Amino acid sequence: MKTTKITVATWQDRLDSRWRFLPVERQRRYTRLLFIAYLCLVTGLLVQYCSQAGQVQPAGMRHIQNKGVVAGERQGQVQSNKNDEYENR
Repeated sequence: MKTTKITVATWQDRLDSRWRFLPVERQRRYTRLLFIAYLCLVTGLLVQYCSQAGQVQPAGMRHIQNKGVVAGERQGQVQSNKNDEYENR
C-alpha cells in the first residue's frame, strides 16, 4: 500500500509540474475545453433522463396465478403452526 501511495504521489507531482510548465493561455484553453465537454455530457444526460421520464410505460398488472391449484378444485385445509397448537392447550 505504501508503494502505491508513493507511486501515485510521484505521478501527481509529475503531472502538476507539466501543467505549471504550460503557458497560461494554453492552461485556460484546456480548462475551457474540458468545461465545455463536461457541460455537453451533463446536458445530454439531462435530455435523455427527461425524455425517458416523459414516456408513459404500462405497468403490466395482472392477476396472480397460483400454479399449484387447478381451476375448479377446492383447496385443502390450512395447516396450523406450532404456535397455534401451543395456545390451544
